[in-house]
Amino acid sequence: MESMNKIEAVLFDLDGTLLDSYPDFLAALEIINPNKSKKIIDKSLVRANISGGSSRLLEVAFDINKNDKSLNDLKRKFLHEYEKNIFMHGALFDGISETLNFLLDKNIPYGIVTNKPRKYTEIILKKSSLLRQSKVVICCDDGFKSKPDPAGINHACNILGVSNSKCIYIGDHSNDINAAVAANTLWGACFYGYGFMPVLRDMPIFHDEKYAIENHAIEDPFSRNERGSISWAASNKDGAEVFDNPKEILGFLKKHV
Repeated sequence: MESMNKIEAVLFDLDGTLLDSYPDFLAALEIINPNKSKKIIDKSLVRANISGGSSRLLEVAFDINKNDKSLNDLKRKFLHEYEKNIFMHGALFDGISETLNFLLDKNIPYGIVTNKPRKYTEIILKKSSLLRQSKVVICCDDGFKSKPDPAGINHACNILGVSNSKCIYIGDHSNDINAAVAANTLWGACFYGYGFMPVLRDMPIFHDEKYAIENHAIEDPFSRNERGSISWAASNKDGAEVFDNPKEILGFLKKHV
C-alpha cells in the first residue's frame, strides 16, 4: 500500500463502521418483545444480524417466519421505538472520534454514504457534533441506488471535488466493498463491524457475552470465506486495507493523507 496516492478525502459507512448502533437496536427490540416473560432475546444473534435490516432482526430476535402476519406490525413498532432510542445507548466506536478529529486537523474532508434512511441518519447527525461536520451525507432514500451500486459514492466524490482514485471508502459489509470497487475508489473493510461477523446459532444464553462469542460461536462458512477473500484482495492490491478494530483506521490514515 505504500505506493498508493495520497488520500484526499474519506467516505464512511455509518452503522458498524463509525457507529456502534447495536445497543439502540437492542433497546428497541426489548421494548416491543411480544413475549417478555417467555422469550429472552439472544443479544449475540441480534448483533450478528444487524446488517440484514429490520425485518431480519425481528425474525432472529423473536424467532418468527418472514411470512408471519404479525411481522409488519412488529416492524412498525420496532422502527418507532428505534427512532426514540437512536444514539441513546449506542456511541461512536472507540477510536473513531480521534480519527475524525485527525481528519479535521489535517483539513481532509470526510463524509458518509449509508444505506440508512435519511430520517434516522439526521437524528444521529444532530446528536453527534463530529458526524455533523461531515462534508457530504448520502442516504439510501436520497435518489441514488443503494450500495453495492456505486452511485452514492460517485456523487459524494463529485460534491467533495475529489477524484475517486484519491478517495477511500470504509465500510463493514461486502456491499460497501463492492460499491467502492465499482466506484474505483480505495477501500477499507471493517472486520470489527456487523457485516463480517460470525453468524451465531443454537447458542445457550450466557450472562458473559464475550465468553459466549468466544466459546459458542458457529461461524457461517459464507461469512468466513467472504472475509478470507477480502483479506486476500487487500493484501494483494494497492489501495485496499482491512481493519480488525476501529483504532487501526487512524494509524492507517496517518500514513496516507
